[in-house]
Amino acid sequence: MNDAIKEANKKKKLAFHDWKLNGRPKESDSIYLKKKKLTTHILRKECRLEVVKRRINERQKLINARTSDRNMFCKIIKSQRGKLSRFIDQLHVDDYTYYDDNIIEGWRSHFHKLAKQEQNQNYDTQYLNLIENEAKIIIDICKDRFKHNPITEEEISKPISCLNMNKAADFFGVYAENIIHGGKQLQQYLQLLIKRSFELGCITDILKIGTLFPVFKNKGDSRYAKNYRGITVTPIYSKIVKKIIKLREKPYHPGETKSITKRIY
Repeated sequence: MNDAIKEANKKKKLAFHDWKLNGRPKESDSIYLKKKKLTTHILRKECRLEVVKRRINERQKLINARTSDRNMFCKIIKSQRGKLSRFIDQLHVDDYTYYDDNIIEGWRSHFHKLAKQEQNQNYDTQYLNLIENEAKIIIDICKDRFKHNPITEEEISKPISCLNMNKAADFFGVYAENIIHGGKQLQQYLQLLIKRSFELGCITDILKIGTLFPVFKNKGDSRYAKNYRGITVTPIYSKIVKKIIKLREKPYHPGETKSITKRIY
């Protein structure tokens, strides 16, 4: 609760009172109904802004504590675990057990092993080589036939409007709200950047880095890493590029049942 939320809540209550005294009109052109909806929208907006501010402050507090105060860092981590803290006081990864503050190292070891490429003796290497050669041929054909189409203003604005808000920040600390409310200048910069990437046919590897979160599968013992799956939060920039490519592969036409405004998670 802050002053802006208190003021918005007060106006909402007054608008609701006026709407109630005037017979609770449901007509869309009713001034009392419009005022009630507007004040409700403003109140919810102020609440969302306050949540985002607190999230950013907590994140900055966590970053500062990590480098300056180890005890405070552990305290913040434990407070953010909430009721689940009793389930993750230890983590079993293969034959090793991690406790308390070392659990993060256990997650790192577990997902590192899953991502590591290993030679499978039972795999058909002849088939693998065939697929790799076919992939190279397809890439060469695409490069020969490549014709660059500039990114339009509409192509960059639609994916941005489809970004889902109130989600976790990406690896670079960027939220969807930063892009959505970044203004016209930021949108033009992104348009120029993506246009250049498409011209070169290359996306830099640093924009392929994601933040991985372990999610319990709701089966088995929660203390074992094998009972978790990983969800990766990709960079917001990569989500925009992905949506542009999807729109080009399958353009939206009026009358189709699938809406172009599907949210990007």
